[in-house]
Order: sequence, then structure tokens, then C-alpha cells
Amino acid sequence: MGEYAVVHIATGKDIKRALRCHVLAHQCLNRQLIAEMTQEDPEIQILLDHAEQLHSSLLGSRRR
Repeated sequence: MGEYAVVHIATGKDIKRALRCHVLAHQCLNRQLIAEMTQEDPEIQILLDHAEQLHSSLLGSRRR
């Protein structure tokens, strides 16, 4: 450690980019997992559709 311990201090822009990359990677992995699950058991898609409808209705009631 010492005076050379911090070589680069992340700026707000760097943090925003890293977070955006993390979110995109998470979405991609989530979509792949759901695609695999629905291939194995098509009824999972019905559950996902119901969950999405419930989520949308909850968000809709929040905005009012």
C-alpha cells in the first residue's frame, strides 16, 4: 500500500457504465434460464405470464 495504492478513482460515469453492464448481463442470463425452463415445462410460461400481469397491475395501482 502507500501512495500508489489508488491508481484510478472511478468516476460517476465509470460506475454508471459498470452498473449498466451488470444489469444487461443479469437480464441476458435470466432470459436464458427462463427459456430453458419453459422448454422443459411449458406450464412455467403460464405462471410467468400470471406473475407479469400481477406485477403490472401492482405498478398500475401505484402510479394512480
